[in-house]
Amino acid sequence: MKNVLFIIFCLGLIVLSSCQKKKIEAKSEDAGFRVKTQMVQKGRVNNQIYLSGEIKTMNAVDVFSKIGGRVEKLSVNDVLVSENACLKKGEVFAVIDHRDLENRLKQAQSFVKVASSRLESAKINLIDKQKENQRFEVLFKEGAISQKQNELALSEAQKGQILCIQAQAELEDAMAKEEGAALLLEEAFIKAPISGVVSKKFVCAGNMVSPSSPIVSLVDMDELYIIFSIPEKILAKHAEGLKPTDIVKFFNGKYTYFQVYNTINPRVSISQVDEKGNYGKR
Repeated sequence: MKNVLFIIFCLGLIVLSSCQKKKIEAKSEDAGFRVKTQMVQKGRVNNQIYLSGEIKTMNAVDVFSKIGGRVEKLSVNDVLVSENACLKKGEVFAVIDHRDLENRLKQAQSFVKVASSRLESAKINLIDKQKENQRFEVLFKEGAISQKQNELALSEAQKGQILCIQAQAELEDAMAKEEGAALLLEEAFIKAPISGVVSKKFVCAGNMVSPSSPIVSLVDMDELYIIFSIPEKILAKHAEGLKPTDIVKFFNGKYTYFQVYNTINPRVSISQVDEKGNYGKR
C-alpha cells in the first residue's frame, strides 16, 4: 500500500512541473521584442583614420650664458620667467651679477682718458719740435748755427713723431679694451635670440652659472611640423586618397598647411614619415 501511494505522489509532481513549464513558455512567447524604426535619410559616412604623432618645431634654441656668476634676475617686467612663458626677440629676461664687469669697464674708461691726454700732449710737443726744426734749418742755411745744432733739432722732431705714434697706439689699445669690457658687461644681460615659448628652464634666480651654461630652451611656435607613423596596411589602402597638402588645426587655433610624403619600405613594418619624407623602423 505504501508503495502505491509513493508512486501516485511522484506522478503528481511530474504533472505539476510540466504545467508550470508550459505557462512560462506561453508568457515568453506573448512578450515579444520592441523594435524602434526610423526613416532612411541620405548622409555622409566619415572615413577617418586616427594616428598618434609628435609635434616638433622647425626652430628651437638653447640660450647659454657667456659669462659666469650668480643669476641676479630671471624675469621680464617683474614677472618670473617660467616654463611655457612667452619671450620676445631681443627681450632681456636674465641678468648675471656684473659688479666686477662694471669696475673693469670703469678702469678701461679711465685708461682711455689717460691715453687720450698723452696723445694730445704728444701732438702738441710734435708741433713745437717741428716748428723748431724748421727755424733751425733756416738759421743753418743763413750760417747762423752749426750743422750739429741743425741735426739735433731734426732728431728732436723725429723723437716727437715717434712719441706721437706710440701715444696713438696706446690710445687704440685702451679703446679696444674699453670696447671689450663693454661687450663683456653686455653679456651679463641675456636676451632672447628669437620670439618663442620657454620649453625648459635650467636655472633659477640665485643659482650660480658658469660660461656656456644653459639658461632656458626657447621654441618657435610659429613654425611647426608633425612626425607620425602610418601602418603599411593603412597606408597601402589609403595612399591614393592622400592629398599633397592637407589642413590641420593645431591646439593654438591656427590652421597650418603641411606636406604629406608617402614613403614605404618593404623591409619595415611601419613607415615613419616626416616633413622631409624620411622614414625609419620603430
